[in-house]
Amino acid sequence: MSSDPLARPEPPPPWRASLGSVPRPERTHNEDLAEVVGSSAWVLDGASVRDPSPSCCTLGARWYVQRLSAALAATLNPSSPDLSAALAAAISQVAAEHDAACSETPCASAPSAAVAIVRRLGDVLDYLVLGDASVLLGFGGTVECLSDKRLGLVAPELRGHIRNHLATGGGYEDPEYARLLDELVAAERAVRNTEGGYWIASLDPGAAGQSLTGSLPIGPDHGHLKTAALLSDGVSRSVTHLHLYRTWGDLLDALLHAGPQACIDAIRRVERADPHGRRFPRTAPSDDASAIALRLVA
Repeated sequence: MSSDPLARPEPPPPWRASLGSVPRPERTHNEDLAEVVGSSAWVLDGASVRDPSPSCCTLGARWYVQRLSAALAATLNPSSPDLSAALAAAISQVAAEHDAACSETPCASAPSAAVAIVRRLGDVLDYLVLGDASVLLGFGGTVECLSDKRLGLVAPELRGHIRNHLATGGGYEDPEYARLLDELVAAERAVRNTEGGYWIASLDPGAAGQSLTGSLPIGPDHGHLKTAALLSDGVSRSVTHLHLYRTWGDLLDALLHAGPQACIDAIRRVERADPHGRRFPRTAPSDDASAIALRLVA
């Protein structure tokens, strides 16, 4: 404790935070990134490039999320006008770094990431979602999931064919699965960051303006926000695909009480028990998984 009578007291922490982030099995590097910096927190989910897919350069998803996180740490502050403007500035910074190192920049093959951000300013929580990351908002008795569903609406017939292939025992090693997945990746790339398609952080700062954003009051009163969580889709699949948790409220409770790492461990157990996707058809058998759980009210 400072003995200086003029010293300002340290501000209380904006929340109690816990986080976990691990790569998918068989991988040594993580293309997710979870970070808590001051009164802001974010989860970035880098978009992997399948081996047959051309890439514009050697700067991949891992590089992108690391550089975007560093840029966000600089642009996200109490004086930032709003989260989408801060994200746009961060994307611009990373795009400049990418362009300086890459001789050609076809946007369809540049590295990219889904984004979930929250920032606390006093008794208000600002949030932003871009791509298939998610934010859970806990109001005491109810939990709301904010997720950008536009990516999942691309090529619904192909997604149905993949689910049917897996549910009927085709498995992930079958050439038919690889063919269908390549078609899906091509369909997604064709409409990435376009009107009528879906939006994700990459080289175009204009994508930030397509984010889902909002602000909510924090407090103990009924209807005010009390807890929150940020998820990559490797964790949200525990509700949407694996049915490990019955509701978003069940998942938020587990993240707050057992902790993100325990939830990720539980997801891995379910995935290992269904290695071919027959019981729980999903586009990939496993994924990088990241979550941040936040208690906003003491």
